[in-house]
Amino acid sequence: QQLKYNSLILHSLSSYQRAKEWLEQRSYKEINLFLDSDRAGKEYAAKFKQDFIQAKDQSSLFARENLKDLNDYLKHNHVGFK
Repeated sequence: QQLKYNSLILHSLSSYQRAKEWLEQRSYKEINLFLDSDRAGKEYAAKFKQDFIQAKDQSSLFARENLKDLNDYLKHNHVGFK
C-alpha cells in the first residue's frame, strides 16, 4: 500500500535551511507543520509560514492537550501504525 502523503521529519530545528531548500524544489499545495509546541517550535513554524504561504501550523492538535509534540500526542492517544 502506498502512503497518501509525504513526510519530512526534522530531528533538529538546525535542519531548517536544508528542509527549506528541499521544499523549494517541490510544489506542494499544502504543508502541515507538526513542530514542538515550545517557543522554538513556534518560532520555526512562523519562519516556515513566512517562507511558504501554504504552510499551516498544526501544533494546536497536541498543544491543546498540554503535550509537547506529535510523538507525545500519538503515545497519549494510543495511536499506532501497522
